[in-house]
Amino acid sequence: MANVDWKNYFQGGISKSSVTLWTAVRNYEVAGSKKFENIAGFVLKMLSAPLSNAAVERAFSIMNVTKPKLRNRLQTPMLEALLRAKLWARGVRCCAKFLPTTKMYDLFSKNIYDDDVGEEVLSEKDIDEIFVICE
Repeated sequence: MANVDWKNYFQGGISKSSVTLWTAVRNYEVAGSKKFENIAGFVLKMLSAPLSNAAVERAFSIMNVTKPKLRNRLQTPMLEALLRAKLWARGVRCCAKFLPTTKMYDLFSKNIYDDDVGEEVLSEKDIDEIFVICE
C-alpha cells in the first residue's frame, strides 16, 4: 500500500471515517483489478466487530436471574415479556406515571385465564405502546 499515492486517489482529502476510507481502499482498482480487496474487506469486518461483549453478557445475566432452572417451563413469549418489563422498569425507576393502553384493558378481562379462549398475540406496535418510557 506504500506504493500508492493515496492523497492523489482521495482528491477531496482522506476521509476521517474509517469505514469510508477502507471502503474506498477496497474499491481501488489498477488495470481493472481490485488490489486491496482482501485486506480492506478484512479491516471492514474487524471494524464491525464489537469492542466488548458486555451488553450480551448483561442480557444473559438478566435472563438467568429471570429464568432460573426451577422455572424451566417458562415459555419464550412470557420470558420475553418479563425481560421487557424488567428492562423497562430499570429505565423508568417508577411506574407511578404508567398508563395502561386500551389493548391492555381489553386483554385483562374475566376470560384472562380461560383455556378455551385462544391466546391473543400482541403486535409489535402494541408491545411498543406498552413499553414506552414515561416522560
